[in-house]
Amino acid sequence: MKSIRTLLKKHQLKRSCAMVMKDLIAQKALCEEASLSVEKLELQINRNQVRLHNLEQAYLDQVDDEPQKMLETQICVQADALDHDNELLKFKRTVLNQLQASMQDKEQFLVMTEGALMQRKIGYDSDKIIERGRQFRKEQHLSLDEVQAIHQERKRANALTGQTNNSVGHPRLEALESKRQEILRIRTTGDEKVESVTQLLCRG
Repeated sequence: MKSIRTLLKKHQLKRSCAMVMKDLIAQKALCEEASLSVEKLELQINRNQVRLHNLEQAYLDQVDDEPQKMLETQICVQADALDHDNELLKFKRTVLNQLQASMQDKEQFLVMTEGALMQRKIGYDSDKIIERGRQFRKEQHLSLDEVQAIHQERKRANALTGQTNNSVGHPRLEALESKRQEILRIRTTGDEKVESVTQLLCRG
C-alpha cells in the first residue's frame, strides 16, 4: 500500500514539474517582451527630453507673440507626454521585476522537485512541494493580465500625444515665461552684457 502511495506522489510531482516548466517557458517569452518594451520606452523618453529642451530654448529666444503661442502648446503637450511616459516606465519596470521574481520562484521549485524525486523524499516535504506547484500555476494568469495592462497603457500614451492641451497656467510655462521676460528686459534695456544673457540661457 505504501509503495502505491509513493508512486502516486512521484507521479504528482512529475506532473506538477512538467506544468511549471511549461509556464516558465511561456513566462520567459513574456519577460523578454516586457524587457524590450522597457528599453524602447527609455529611448523614447530620452528623445522626448531632448525635444522638450529644444522647444524651451526656442521659446526663450522667441520675441513675436504668434510663434510664441504655438511653442507654448507644443511645450505643454511634450511636457505632459513626458510625465506620462515616466509614470508608464515605472509601471513597466514593476511588471518586469514581478515577472523576473516569479520566474526565479519557478526555477527554484523545479530544482527542489528534481532533488526530491532523485532522493526519493516522498512524504511531508513532497506534499508541500506539490502545493507550491499548484500556487505557481495560479500565478501565470496574473502575469498575462499584467502584460495586457501594458498594451492598454501604451494605447493611452499614444492617445495622449494626439490631444491638444490647454497651456494656460501650466507650471512649466510659468517658469519659462518668467525667465523669458527677464531675458527680454536685459536685451531691451542694455543694462547687462551679452555674456549675462548667455549665462541666463544656460541656467537650469
